[in-house]
Amino acid sequence: MCYGIYSVVSVWVADGCKESVADMARILTQIMTEPLYRALDAGNQSP
Repeated sequence: MCYGIYSVVSVWVADGCKESVADMARILTQIMTEPLYRALDAGNQSP
């Protein structure tokens, strides 16, 4: 997880910080709080 955050910030800085700090905070919060993949059996569940 830590290397992923470091990578995102490194690319952001290398690209000239085009996104705002608020946008980056939102992106990083999403990375840290939401699952990257849905469960394999999620398609088989009833709503």
